[in-house]
Amino acid sequence: MRTAVKADRMVEMALTLPAAVFVGWLIGLGLDRWLHQHWIYMAGIFVGIGAGFMQIFRLMRELEGEIDRKKRKGDAGQGQAEAGNDRIDEEHP
Repeated sequence: MRTAVKADRMVEMALTLPAAVFVGWLIGLGLDRWLHQHWIYMAGIFVGIGAGFMQIFRLMRELEGEIDRKKRKGDAGQGQAEAGNDRIDEEHP
């Protein structure tokens, strides 16, 4: 199950930038036709690139936070286990 969740995150990151650029291009193209211009689609592409990178950075920060929480949880669990072993040794010399 964990592997599927990791794969889902990787696929999400891989599709985020192209999807954002495509949406930006579509919005720019629509504005071009509506306003009878020929340059707004480029602005839409650049806005899509920026939005895609921002989302990728958010996903990476979220993933880092999860990794840090797991490390802290693992370190705390090991510390508690070692403390529990010390008590056993103290009770039974």
